[in-house]
Amino acid sequence: MAASRAWLVRGRVPGRTTEQRAAAARALLSIRALLQPSGAVAAAWVDAWKYSWPRDSSAVVTALAATGHTDDAYRILAYNARTQRSDGTWDARTKLDGSGPPDDREWQLDANGWVPWSVWQWYQAAGDDRQLAALYPMVRKATRYVVNALDDEGLPPPGPDYWEMPSTATTIGTAAPLLSGLRASADLARRSGHTADADAWQAAGDRLADGIRRHFAPLGYPRTADGRHGRDSAIAFLAPPFNQPPPDLAAALDSTHAALARPGGGISPGDDAAQHWPNAWTPSTATLALAF
Repeated sequence: MAASRAWLVRGRVPGRTTEQRAAAARALLSIRALLQPSGAVAAAWVDAWKYSWPRDSSAVVTALAATGHTDDAYRILAYNARTQRSDGTWDARTKLDGSGPPDDREWQLDANGWVPWSVWQWYQAAGDDRQLAALYPMVRKATRYVVNALDDEGLPPPGPDYWEMPSTATTIGTAAPLLSGLRASADLARRSGHTADADAWQAAGDRLADGIRRHFAPLGYPRTADGRHGRDSAIAFLAPPFNQPPPDLAAALDSTHAALARPGGGISPGDDAAQHWPNAWTPSTATLALAF
């Protein structure tokens, strides 16, 4: 416990009030306990969750970088670089020793947005060009896969996202993180002197943003581009700190909040009639709160 307290002191504990700082300190200590020597981050210390998800670890990178623990954040990024598949994607989750996935759960393309975005977040805090150069091949492979995956409408293909369920239509839970990743990758490329990459990825981000505007915005930014699966808390991924919000997002956030709010104040992930979510999810609650 003394070592953990010393670790906290070496960084920053955010919060405006005593209660907020206490909650932040508990969260940071939990993160430290779940971070493995390999750089993997266990989602939780129970058997069903003792695996590292690229999505979850990207959020942890951002939290550590923002609170002054940039070396720990880099360790996670290096792990994600080692476990990236040869085509630039990631398994849905990996064993904590990095030896591969524990099962055949379908992979999720949103990781290709979350990981580059987390590199960008880390770099804002660390500013280490040498370490960025070591991570750049990972960013390039991930981003090139996304560019090639966009269809003629500028949208990524259907597939599972943070719900980890099949989808027959493009979801906002995939499209929004990929937009974050393309914007982040373009900026990292520009800062690294890779101007051709920067230009190509900026153009791809513009295509994706236009696809979201044409297919999701007229429907109030629902879960899927076909509008058949209700609301989704992933609308928050279109707002800071993930993306610059489109002008019409505020009204859609209000209606999504009204649809997904639970009596205790939390937020469920969605209201798709085919998938009942009776309980609030911590990520849904936290990200929608950030959006407001």
